[in-house]
Amino acid sequence: MGLGCGARTLKFFLFLFNLAFVICGLVCVVLGLWLVCDRYAVDNLATAIGHVKGHEHDDGLSELARRFKATAVRQIGYLLLFGGIAVIVVASLGCCGAAKEWRPLLCCYASCLMLILAC
Repeated sequence: MGLGCGARTLKFFLFLFNLAFVICGLVCVVLGLWLVCDRYAVDNLATAIGHVKGHEHDDGLSELARRFKATAVRQIGYLLLFGGIAVIVVASLGCCGAAKEWRPLLCCYASCLMLILAC
């Protein structure tokens, strides 16, 4: 059975919205892996921000980097990593469910969203 114009538009925007979340989840996973694997991630980030600003000094960013302990940075990295994976899984359910119009997948996606909103 064919979809009407409104249903096709809704399907397209659901797919697009979830695709954006998949991309954001991938960014979180990459950033989390970087923070977990690189011991000097905060120092490197402070230096990079200083270069982007065009300043030779970093306006206190290196002091902030020194105050962070390596364990705190690693914990933030793990949080980003696992949070990003969760976002990718849930958004992929929505993307695939919308693209394939598969009702069980969309029900699983809706259940995950309700669980997230309930917490």
